[in-house]
Amino acid sequence: MSSLAPVMATWTFDVDPPRLEEILGRVKQVLKHLPAVPGWLGTDCFANDARTRVMILSRWESRDAWGSSVWDQQIGDALADFIDLSHDRDFELYFHLAPEAAASPFTAG
Repeated sequence: MSSLAPVMATWTFDVDPPRLEEILGRVKQVLKHLPAVPGWLGTDCFANDARTRVMILSRWESRDAWGSSVWDQQIGDALADFIDLSHDRDFELYFHLAPEAAASPFTAG
């Protein structure tokens, strides 16, 4: 997979419901900074109905852009805060398939 293909990074973590507002406040702070980060395309934040599970999805122009972003001080500080405010965290990095699905490694041919 090319390091220049679009990627999506997902962070999911469990939170105590009273801490959800702290996390959302921190998400809002870092969202103000993200437009200045090269390769950033967008971020969404979701919570379940019980307000005990949070998912942050961020889209990047490429794996290289995402990789460079982890060295950004404000992003690093925000991630450290999310870790402090949560438990049972999970991170995944996904590569883009569609609309170029025909060129994916999962397609014969």
